[in-house]
Amino acid sequence: MAGFIAKNIRYWVLNRPTPAMFVRWFNLANPLLWRLAVRLRYEDISGCMVAEDDSSAIYFCRNSRVERYKHGISACLDNLAREYMISNISFADGDCVVDCGANVGEVSLWLKRRNPRLKFILVEPEQLEAKCADWNLFDGEERTIRKALWKHEGTLPFYKKPESADSSLFEVENADEVLNVPATTLEKLLEEARVSRVRLLKLEAEGAEPEILLGCGDFLARIDYIAADCGPERGLAQDETATHLINYLLARNFDLIDMKFDRVMCLFRHRDARA
Repeated sequence: MAGFIAKNIRYWVLNRPTPAMFVRWFNLANPLLWRLAVRLRYEDISGCMVAEDDSSAIYFCRNSRVERYKHGISACLDNLAREYMISNISFADGDCVVDCGANVGEVSLWLKRRNPRLKFILVEPEQLEAKCADWNLFDGEERTIRKALWKHEGTLPFYKKPESADSSLFEVENADEVLNVPATTLEKLLEEARVSRVRLLKLEAEGAEPEILLGCGDFLARIDYIAADCGPERGLAQDETATHLINYLLARNFDLIDMKFDRVMCLFRHRDARA
């Protein structure tokens, strides 16, 4: 009976309509029922929720996302680094990291904690997530690119499903809404940022990974590592993109140096990349 009550209260709390209300009810119920290793606050200046534990804080915007931090914020970020297999990549001051599909910037935040002198370019078309990423990485300065990456510039339909982080340029089942969003290419974005080389491209695009690589143009040869989520997320058929990415990159001077099969994650290294 206690488990039934806790489960139903959790459902009720997670569906509180405003961030401030959700924070208030979560902080009341969590110590008694779930004991997630965070406490929440709502910050008026940012308009975001903030999860805090004894040593860390992170901005976020979706109620259900708090469960990612149930073992603490550092544990969540460390787990993401393992999933993307980036823990053993060496970074030097000034190296550029491109975080495509940044969400609230968790992967970049993990890297920034290890080396705050890295250059970060975050791309996230979801407006609320992009705002949280700005606070997590850039002290609130609006620097996250609020566009989609694609193989050419233009405007594309964007199928929004942000609660489950499944928003996509390809049609998704039960999308909340469809909006038109500006799209650009990675080559154009890096030209505008005056970046000469990218140490790491973290690629999470809900099935659009092949098109993003096509949009790299000649710059593809100047990317050292690509950590890509290639799982079955492409369109209503939920096709995987690993096969395409592996064949495409192996033919363009990259090696597949690691792979995880639970989420179908691939790590590629350019053969000319420094150690």
